[in-house]
Amino acid sequence: MPELVEVFVSPILDEPPSVIDGAKETLQQIKKESYKIGLICNTGRTPGKTIRILLERLGMINYFDVTTFSNELRIRKPDPRIFLYTLDQLKSHPQNSLHVGDIVELDVLGAKNAGMLSVQYNPDKTSHASIHSQDIRLAPDFSIKKLMELGIVLNKIKESFFDLNN
Repeated sequence: MPELVEVFVSPILDEPPSVIDGAKETLQQIKKESYKIGLICNTGRTPGKTIRILLERLGMINYFDVTTFSNELRIRKPDPRIFLYTLDQLKSHPQNSLHVGDIVELDVLGAKNAGMLSVQYNPDKTSHASIHSQDIRLAPDFSIKKLMELGIVLNKIKESFFDLNN
């Protein structure tokens, strides 16, 4: 069985996928601002162990304080328990946290059901108006076209937090 697993997981290490433009710089900036960063990933054919190796090779693993993979936890997004588990590992609370993801039905719904803010990474700026009208839980709190826009979102959240406390 280990040999069979190796056949399925080694291609991603031999020919890694390209990194989304601005991903590394965004992680650097967020880390520099002392935010805690967790990664929540629904795994398919590639187990979390292999994704960690890939992130290490890409020079990105150290940006994450916690990495949570569905094959290890046996829970998948949008189940709020995978979000709450990760937040517990980060020693963070849902009301002080936001989740960035691209899939509305998994990332936005899961984050909202866990009590978090949601940011949809939507590079094509696809309209989800029909989905939103059917289920408001699928409407992200923020939508970004480029990962580097996450800094703008974080500043908006900080500003609104300080406005509430004045």
